[in-house]
Amino acid sequence: MISIQLAFLSVAVAAEPLDLSDIKKIDIAYTIDMVGCASTYAGSGKVTEAEANHVTFKGSWTTDKTSCLAKKGATVGMTVLWVPDDEKAFHTVRLTADKSAIEEWIVHKNESDHERFTSGIQAKGQFWLNELAGVPKDNVLTYTVTEEMGIPVLGAGETKHTLKITFTPK
Repeated sequence: MISIQLAFLSVAVAAEPLDLSDIKKIDIAYTIDMVGCASTYAGSGKVTEAEANHVTFKGSWTTDKTSCLAKKGATVGMTVLWVPDDEKAFHTVRLTADKSAIEEWIVHKNESDHERFTSGIQAKGQFWLNELAGVPKDNVLTYTVTEEMGIPVLGAGETKHTLKITFTPK
């Protein structure tokens, strides 16, 4: 009698590092849909700094449209996120430690503020999304997350964030 044993080896293959060195420009579209109203923001930028773990872009950030202004007299659509009066802003895209994915996106007032703030975010001129763990496909990264949260004046409910980053190569 012949006995055959097969052993299967599971090997974890490391993802290839992302290379953002050939990117010259980004375009940002961000929507926050909260408790029955939505605001859409838009931005863009050209590379000003490229480091091993992040790339910073200088450009714009503005409210594209909002339906939140009409809700109960609130200005929630204009005040939940930081938006500069002059529409000038920086965007930073940060990679994961192993550089296999995009970890976070930050829009910020000052070029040197490319690390995210954890308090006084709006007052300091910043907004960010983290834990993206996304890999661009055909130069586009799309990220969507839904969370349960309360908004003053509007009440409690689900909030959906949708971020789309389009990378333009050199």
